[in-house]
Amino acid sequence: EIEPCTTSCTKPGEWMTWGDWGLCSASCGGGKRERQRDCNMTTWGDRTDPCEGSETDLKDCHTYPCTPLETNCEGWKVKGMEDNTYAQINLYGETPRWVYCNVEGDEAFTEIKTTLNGEVMVQGYEGRGSFEQLVTYNASNDDVLLILSSAASCRQYLGWRCRSSYMINPNAKSGKLARMTYWLGKNSREEQPYWPGGDPDTIGCACSVTNSCDGGAKWCNCDAGDDKFHVDDGYVTDLTKMPIAAVYAGDTGDDGEVGYLTVGNVQCKGVSTNQEFFEYDFHNYVV
Repeated sequence: EIEPCTTSCTKPGEWMTWGDWGLCSASCGGGKRERQRDCNMTTWGDRTDPCEGSETDLKDCHTYPCTPLETNCEGWKVKGMEDNTYAQINLYGETPRWVYCNVEGDEAFTEIKTTLNGEVMVQGYEGRGSFEQLVTYNASNDDVLLILSSAASCRQYLGWRCRSSYMINPNAKSGKLARMTYWLGKNSREEQPYWPGGDPDTIGCACSVTNSCDGGAKWCNCDAGDDKFHVDDGYVTDLTKMPIAAVYAGDTGDDGEVGYLTVGNVQCKGVSTNQEFFEYDFHNYVV
């Protein structure tokens, strides 16, 4: 015996797992953070109705006040900043500046972003320093100098990933002219003989400090002299040589020779306690 249905044969679907929380809609003064979830419309096959409830969830974030302004991103982090975002800072009575705050775990860096995105491929440039990469930043010269002059410490990553491309010319006698790939600091505008991570008083890379260069090379991993990829990288930490103004490369002109350049953002922490140094360096510096 068959009796016809007198009630609905469909049921609401089941919600899937919530997604991650998004970025806060404000850097201070109270914003909203959002997350979403999807309805599984295959829960009961073709008898699945839309899920009951909302697909969106909101919560408050960055509820601390916007004033008084902090002197750097670490100050905003202490107040409760959780996201990478832009915020205003005020230093030594200068005009407030908008800066980018990079929050990494328990740390927060006041960051000067470069206009370079990812690796830059270098190929077809054989002569010493025959490739030129000028480095520009998403900040005015005044803003760059303000951040550098007022920080307790800063760092900027520089990396060179190479194949069959020497950093140090094995046929050169000595001196910085042996370096095929090198960089210039914006402040001094002088060619730097060392590669970041290495001893500034030598022409070496980071591996030369620990005598651990690939293939037994003396100065840099890229001097291994084989057809494998090697990396020489490190951080510029000398404030008088920052930010990086340009990078020049060579020995990428023959078959199989190639290099990949990466220039990171300037990341600063702390506030210099030497206001006299700040007054001189920021107000008398000529870009």
